[in-house]
Amino acid sequence: MKAQRSYIVNMKYIESFYFDHVVLQNGKEIVLSRNSRGELKNQYQQFLFHLARKGAI
Repeated sequence: MKAQRSYIVNMKYIESFYFDHVVLQNGKEIVLSRNSRGELKNQYQQFLFHLARKGAI
């Protein structure tokens, strides 16, 4: 997931997903780019869906 121009985030390490930022397991907050928030939310939901189907959640 490309959160913004400066960051690429591994979705396995996202602790919380909010409207305008994500919080990683280490506590770091990364602001999401305004133009791609919707697409990032969809990508994260798909990631969680696949984990759930595998029984990993």
